Parts: sequence; C-alpha cells; structure tokens
Amino acid sequence: MSLTPSNCSLSRSQTKLLADSPCFNYRTGFVFWLQVLWYSSDMKPSSRALLAVCCVAAALVGTLLLVPAREPGAKGHCLSYWLVAYRTNWSELGLSAKNEAWDSVQQIGTNAIPCLLKWVRYEEPAWRGKLYLRLMRLPRKQQRPWIIKAARPLVPCRPERPDAMARTGFEILGSKAEAALPQLVSLASDVRATNTAQRAIFCLTKIGPAGFSYLLTTLTNSTSSGWLRASMARQLCYMESHPSTGAVVSALNVAAKDPDPLLHKAAADSLAHMVALNR
Repeated sequence: MSLTPSNCSLSRSQTKLLADSPCFNYRTGFVFWLQVLWYSSDMKPSSRALLAVCCVAAALVGTLLLVPAREPGAKGHCLSYWLVAYRTNWSELGLSAKNEAWDSVQQIGTNAIPCLLKWVRYEEPAWRGKLYLRLMRLPRKQQRPWIIKAARPLVPCRPERPDAMARTGFEILGSKAEAALPQLVSLASDVRATNTAQRAIFCLTKIGPAGFSYLLTTLTNSTSSGWLRASMARQLCYMESHPSTGAVVSALNVAAKDPDPLLHKAAADSLAHMVALNR
C-alpha cells in the first residue's frame, strides 16, 4: 500500500496526540515523525520540505553523536544480535539458528557481562507503553501499515528490549557469569528500584551455585526485608531441577509460616508451583 496524503492523512486530534508524545530513539523515531507530520492534512508543502531537511539533519547528528558503545561479538555479529536471534527462533526450522545463537553467546562469554549488567538496569519509559496502547486502539480504518510498523519498537515484550536481552544473556551464560554476582546482589537489594531488583533476582537464579546460595541465604535470613525475601521465594520455585531442591523446599516451607503476609503468600505460591510441576 502506497503512502499518499489522500490515504494517510491524520485528523488534527490524532496528529496532536502523537506530537505530544516524546520521540522514539534516533534510529527509528525520525522516520515515524516524518511520516506523521508529512501526511498531516494541515501541513503546507513548504513546511513539508523544511521538515524533511530538519529530519535528515537530525538523523545525521544522531548517527554521529548517539551511536551506542561497541558490543562484544562473535561470528561477525554483536551480542544483542545473537540474544534477539535466540528468542526469535523457536520453530523447528529455526532450531539450528537458535543453537547457533546459544553457541555464539557462549563464545562471547564473560565479555558480555558489562553489557548485560547495563541492560538489567533498563527501565521502560511509561510513555512508550501508553503510546503503544493508543496506537493499537486507533480505529481499524486509521491503522495504516506504516503506523503498525513504527509501533513495533514499542511492543512491551519485544525480544530486543534491553532488560529482556539481559535475562536471556544470563540464562545462556549460566555459571560463566558468576563474576557478575556482586553487582547482581547489589541491584537485587535496592528497594528503590524494584523492577531492576526483580530482574537481578531472576538473573541470580541463572548463574549457578553462587547465585543459588545467595538466594537461599537471603530467604532464610529473618533480618532481610520482607519484600526482598518474598522476591527470592518467587524465583526459587523455578530452580526445582537444582541438586539442592530439598533445601529449597525446606526454606520455602519455613517462609510459608512467616507472619509477614507478603512472604507467606509468595512462599506458598512457590510451593504450589513446584508441586504442580512434579505431578
């Protein structure tokens, strides 16, 4: 479908809705905004020409000044490429590509840790989710192909989202990422950034015995905060295949009797989950 002013014009209210929202990142945002404003029914031809020049200039400046730091790589591709490839090749036809992505991340090894720790801290701006929902709620007649394509970087569960790549990376590296333990412990203990803490706790479950030991010790430590212990309890249920499963069950049983309602519920839910998996 071609994009022309006649079939892609936006109403004044729709143009204002999009214009009031913050811009996307420099790599994808300027194209989206160019299309939104270019095909606005209120824009004069001279204004469109000026807009095109400004967008091209902004893209060049962004490319020169905002290029992200170089990532470690393997087999000719960077770390993020392989992490996204691992999450987007689930079919039987993509199994070989998925295995190649796993092997490539393993090859990168500990060089990936700085990037993964940076991505664990990623917080999705609230406006992105709100804008995505608004775009998807547009009437079907107004959902142009280019709008749907431009909204793709806003999908909450996208595999290229930084925090999702961090979880995938620690999952693949496993015990090879034990060097990240001190930083993950620090992030997991930060009650001021609960989303980051939850992700750090998840990553701790993936890095082998060192992470497991910390989770279990914190869960059984009555001086730790109830919120932190509850978060540990929720994640430990996913380690049912660990050699120390008995210790996990014992610790969860104790936590399920704790007077703290948050910890009590989290431990009880985790025990129920483990029982359901073993049926």
